[in-house]
Order: sequence, then structure tokens, then C-alpha cells
Amino acid sequence: MGAGTASRYLPVIKKYHVAIINREDPVFYRIQKGDLVIIARGANWQKQVYFAGIASSDIYSFSKDGIEGDYTIDLTDFVDLQNGPDIPFNKQCSGGASRNPGAVYQLQGSNDGDSAVIHAVLSVIKQEKEKMLVENIKKVLEQSRNLILTGAPGTGKSFLAK
Repeated sequence: MGAGTASRYLPVIKKYHVAIINREDPVFYRIQKGDLVIIARGANWQKQVYFAGIASSDIYSFSKDGIEGDYTIDLTDFVDLQNGPDIPFNKQCSGGASRNPGAVYQLQGSNDGDSAVIHAVLSVIKQEKEKMLVENIKKVLEQSRNLILTGAPGTGKSFLAK
């Protein structure tokens, strides 16, 4: 994603929680529901990481906010990584030291560099989901103080109640 392309696509990606590519790419077509998708650009040692999420749809043609006919996948558990923790892309990741990485490439869980990236991003997603759960419970409690929390011992009921 070039700088001009990024400025055009990033607001749309953030608004609609989607992954978009503007040309056919065989790796993009291999993305399946449940796969982790990281939206970034640049070589691994200078990667700019923007967003991530879990693929939740088949590929379809997107047509909103001036983006027409591009290949798109919906993302759940969407997180903004632009101001978050450093995602450890480096030369040991897939694509290694390539100065011109493919538009889309697949991280390999068996590769230590890729595994560190996957773990870091999934950790951010987990933290964001936990924050959203607490916020949702907080909203429910603000609307009605008559709430009964149930669950197995050690699952955080007392913590949430406090």
C-alpha cells in the first residue's frame, strides 16, 4: 500500500472494519473465515502496522465512500494498531529482508519471527475484547443495578462487580 493509497483506503478500512485490496492477489483469495488479517505496509524491518482483525466473510466487491469494486473481506475483533504496542516485524519474518514485499503475504506459525507477530497481535485483540466486555457490563450496570453475575469460580465475577 503506497502512501497515497494508504491515505485513501485507511479511513474506509477503519470505518467499515474491512480488509481491502485493489487488485487480484492469490494469497488474498486464500484467506478464510477465522484467519488473522493484519493491515500494514513496507518491508519487515520498517513495517507500518495499521489495523488487524479476524476474517469473517467471503470476498466481495466493495462500493462505499469512493472505493469501487475492490476485493474486500469483513473483519471482526477489529483493532487499531497505529498507536498501540510495537508489533515485532523483523527480517526473520516471512518475506525476510525483501525491500518489496508482496501486497499480501502469509505469516507462517512455524517461523519464530512470524509467530511473535501473530502472538503480539492476538494479545492486543484479546485485551481489546476484554475492555469491551467490561465497558458493556458497565453500561448495563449504569442502566440497572439489578444484575446477577453467574459463572464458575475464578472467572472474575467479584472483580467485575467491584
